[in-house]
Amino acid sequence: MAAIRAIVVAYWDAFSDWDADRALLMLEPEYRASEDALIRHDIGRLEQFGVRLEVSEETPPTLNAEGDYETYVTMVTPVDTLRLLMVFRRIDGQWWIVFSDVVVE
Repeated sequence: MAAIRAIVVAYWDAFSDWDADRALLMLEPEYRASEDALIRHDIGRLEQFGVRLEVSEETPPTLNAEGDYETYVTMVTPVDTLRLLMVFRRIDGQWWIVFSDVVVE
């Protein structure tokens, strides 16, 4: 799933480049509307402190029970290492991020 992997890289690169507009463009429109303020806040904090993120694939994109693809990524920040779940859906021929959040274990 090269297309999904490319979105993962582009999405987190946008965070590290402190570019909220670019990051938001990769989110499915309804999800984008619900996450806009939070993403802008998070990216603003990264910029404020000069933080760049390191993100790597933990699991390959895999079809889930709902018919979407999901992947787990590892994010290294200056203070922590986090595990995130990202979910993708193909709509009208285009891949969108429909969910992304830290996994609490």
